[in-house]
Amino acid sequence: MAWEIRGKVSDRTTKLMSDLGIIHCTDISREMPAVDSDIMYTRLFGHGEHNLYSDSARLKVYERSGTFPKVTKAAGLASLKIVLEEDIVFLATKSELIEDQGWNVFDLTEKEHVHARLLLENLPNGKYSSVEEVLEDLQ
Repeated sequence: MAWEIRGKVSDRTTKLMSDLGIIHCTDISREMPAVDSDIMYTRLFGHGEHNLYSDSARLKVYERSGTFPKVTKAAGLASLKIVLEEDIVFLATKSELIEDQGWNVFDLTEKEHVHARLLLENLPNGKYSSVEEVLEDLQ
């Protein structure tokens, strides 16, 4: 049995799931299961409010033009800022930023889409308390 819990999973619920062998179903692009299991059941919704319909529309644009539409209305660090501001949590170390945000795609240039990891790996080690601090260290 798998249980997809919406919202925070309490310690009591985690214990119940563990005791009864219930698999915690999550979207692993957002969170890992609260209960260890030999079986993983996941649903992939993707980042933010994106869904199958918007992904399908992006694919149609690609099929017609050979290029994907822009991720944001900006490019470079301005695009990265838009993407990071969606759900970033601070205080965060460089390694936490890479782990939590590195998979995000942003517009490096008008035609080049890359993962945030590409730039975040250039950050000096340390703790960051805002997107502005991150961007300042990337300039």
